Amino acid sequence: MKTLLLGLFCILGVSQAFTQSFQQKLAQNQITNTKDDYVVLVNSDTLYGRINAISTRGNSIRQFTFKHNDQKLKLEVSDVLAIGVTATEMGQSNRALFSRKASEEDKVFEQFLPKDDYVVFERILLQGRKDRFEMAQLLNRGFDSKIKVYAHPDEEDQGFTDVSGFVLDDVMDRIYYVSVNGMPVFELKSAQYRKGALSLLYSNCNALKDIKLRWMDFAEHVFTHFQDCN
Repeated sequence: MKTLLLGLFCILGVSQAFTQSFQQKLAQNQITNTKDDYVVLVNSDTLYGRINAISTRGNSIRQFTFKHNDQKLKLEVSDVLAIGVTATEMGQSNRALFSRKASEEDKVFEQFLPKDDYVVFERILLQGRKDRFEMAQLLNRGFDSKIKVYAHPDEEDQGFTDVSGFVLDDVMDRIYYVSVNGMPVFELKSAQYRKGALSLLYSNCNALKDIKLRWMDFAEHVFTHFQDCN
């Protein structure tokens, strides 16, 4: 498998095969019919079971049915704080390629990554003329204590190649949802990054102050901030 993955990265021309990276995306409309899932309710109770059916608005979950101890619970986004899906239980074409599989030579990075195979979707509040909750995949589990990076639903259909059962990103997303130090989530676009990232994300980070901030290195910068900055 290691030889196969390395070959795939070479074929696709992925330059960050062995460096810090975000978890690969899993489309929210593909997470049904798995087992060993969990939900964290708004009262912080965690229930384990199976997601049986979901209803989506665009690319985002609106409500879903969760089977727990032979009970079927109909839950909406407002009822939960997080959803965990075991990627290894997905159908073969829907598995996520985890960061650690693309980072086997980076032992420092690898030690911070989660040891389980969960893909986690957290509830986020999108502020605007009418505030609303959405579920969004957390892409930097394990190094997310200061900056949280979430997949943007508008990008879930972009840049996917399905190879040997894994879903690989051909190109970096152009937009993410980001939260810094627990502050409200905002959209971060690639066009903003080079000139705006220092003030938006890394204002108290001397380790990133004097380097060229490139969008393709976003995950590496978030990890550096996690390790070395306030």
